[in-house]
Formats: sequence, structure tokens, C-alpha cells
Amino acid sequence: MRLPYLQVADEVDPKAQALAGLLGIHRQRAKGMLQELWTSALSWGHESEVPNGVVEGQAALAIIVGWCEWEGDATRLQQALQICGFLEVHASGLRVRGLSRYAGAFAKRRNDRERLQSLRHRSDVVGTSRGKTETETYTEKKKKQKGAGAPAAPPPPGWPELVEQLQAAYSSTVQQPYTFGARDGIALAKLRNEVKAPDDVILGVWRSALTSGQWPKVRDVPGLAQHWNVLLANASERPRVALLAVDRPRGA
Repeated sequence: MRLPYLQVADEVDPKAQALAGLLGIHRQRAKGMLQELWTSALSWGHESEVPNGVVEGQAALAIIVGWCEWEGDATRLQQALQICGFLEVHASGLRVRGLSRYAGAFAKRRNDRERLQSLRHRSDVVGTSRGKTETETYTEKKKKQKGAGAPAAPPPPGWPELVEQLQAAYSSTVQQPYTFGARDGIALAKLRNEVKAPDDVILGVWRSALTSGQWPKVRDVPGLAQHWNVLLANASERPRVALLAVDRPRGA
């Protein structure tokens, strides 16, 4: 989630009870569905964008059904959420209502992060003009303690080949080079080690996400890991899907 909290106002209780009546479920389950709906909507989209609750494309309803873990009729769920004021039809899909209250908090958090980065940059510039900064000195000491000349550990099997294939697929599709950074390495390690996704499946879903207009916004490998379940479930080619132990993606 792009914010560290979720607000559930008192006014949700009567609406959750109404939702429970429309769906024929217990009130606590209806309230839990709403919490999952809002939490997932806050994590949707790129981490740099203000969460607006909009889920674009023809798969919008299927995505919302998955967020709510609803096993009944999808149209019935949509109608019930709309009647209770939790969902509305958007020009490009569906919009989860109730996220506007987070816009100010998200903007403040982003501004605070940018201000902190600016202060760190100024500190680095001042430190460089005077010589080595304390951070640089500390880093050099750590390198000497660990042995700066020691050879690096070899990468996992197939790692360079997979990275090259991901970069090549991005370049051929977007017509721009792709720089593989530290965050990409963390996300790729999660897909290979935690999700246990084979390299050919990772590459196939990556290509599909880059060429289809109905996917969530996937601009980098961390975005691929974040929306893995949705991308995998809607891929045109799904090799060994039943064998993958996928987990539900969560935002930053």
C-alpha cells in the first residue's frame, strides 16, 4: 500500500450492513471485503501517482472481484457495491470510491520524501566541496574491513541471461533501452525465489504486459512483481500456471 494506514469511518458500518443484505452474507464479511477493496485500490497504479481508485480496461470487474475474494456472480457484486456507494462506472473502467481522503496525505508524504532527498543532495555537495564526507569515509572503512579486493560471489544460474532477455524484450517493444537497477534485482529475486516462477514464465508475462493495453500500468520489473497475479491470470499463454505458488501482490 502506498500509504501506511487505512481509514475506516463510522459511516461505513450501516453501508456495510446494507451491502451484506444485498449479497446475502454476514456484516463482518462485508466489512472485511470493503477493507480489502480499499487496501488493494490504494496499492493500484504506479507508486509515484496519487491513488484515485480507477481500474481501467475490460478486466476491471474481474480484478475487483479478486480483491473482494467474492465467489458469487460478478455482476451482482458490482451492482451491490454501486448501490451502497462504494463503486462507480468510470470512462475507462471502474472506480473504487472513498480514496479521495488520501490525496492530501499522499501528496504530503511524497513532498516530504522529495524534500529529504534534496537535503541529502545538498549535504553531499557540501561534503564533497570540503573533501570526503563522513559517509564516504565510513564506506571506505567498511570496504577495507571486508576486503575490497575480494572477488564477488557468482550470480545465480541463468540470472544474466534472464536479465538480458527482459531488457531485449523491453527495448524491442518500447523502443527504448531498459536500465536494470537494484530495485529490479530485488523484484526479480522475489519472482524466482518466493513465487517460484520459472524464467520462461517471467519472460512471457513480461512480454504480454508490455504489448497489451488491458494490463495494469507495468513500467518496470518491480511493477511486474507487484501485479503478478493479475498479469498471470490474464496472460494469453499460461504455461504451467497450475504449478506456480503465486502470492497476492502488495504495494509499497
